[in-house]
Amino acid sequence: MTPAQRFAAGAILASASITIAGEFNLGFEHYTGYDQGADPLAGISFTIDTNESAGYADFTLALDAGTGLGTVKSIWFENGSGLGDVLAVHDTGSVDMRLGRGSRNPAGSNGELAWNGTDERLGRKGSAAMGIDAGESLTIRYAADSGFFSEGLNRLLAGESRIAFHLQRLGENQDYSAHFVSTGGGIHLETVPLPSAGLLAGAGLSIVGTRRRRR
Repeated sequence: MTPAQRFAAGAILASASITIAGEFNLGFEHYTGYDQGADPLAGISFTIDTNESAGYADFTLALDAGTGLGTVKSIWFENGSGLGDVLAVHDTGSVDMRLGRGSRNPAGSNGELAWNGTDERLGRKGSAAMGIDAGESLTIRYAADSGFFSEGLNRLLAGESRIAFHLQRLGENQDYSAHFVSTGGGIHLETVPLPSAGLLAGAGLSIVGTRRRRR
């Protein structure tokens, strides 16, 4: 994300006259592991679909049916995004990934990533076929309050709070793997006027009820 984009994101998200409802795309870079042959990132999309008035943010990782390579084994969310609790996990195809499974941090104890601890993680249950393959996707819905929309989303878009994933079954014989980490995101917003004061009061009560648990 360029400095101009970051400024624009900050100006939009800080505005008191709008609520955020739109889609953002996250970019990723290779961190460690196999890096030969075709670029697996060409067949992967990671989107954040947000709705401030409804109090949620959906994170969707999908592998294209035609260009997707490998199998996503694990996903990690770094501390610092200000997200609330996971409300739901929806997957397609044969995907079966569960919260709290897998190693605690991406790429184990390798410190070059300067990972700020893991807020949440998901890992496949059982065989590699339970991960995310070409033509499949996984969506994690988080509760998201005003703190996320005023600060946390900006941190994700600026690459200051990150998401990582582990991709298996790479290479000619599908016996290699690699880790990837987010670098920031692009802005694709639809802005919606804030509701009336009465509706805001009701929404406030709802948001308070879904604030993040302390860990």
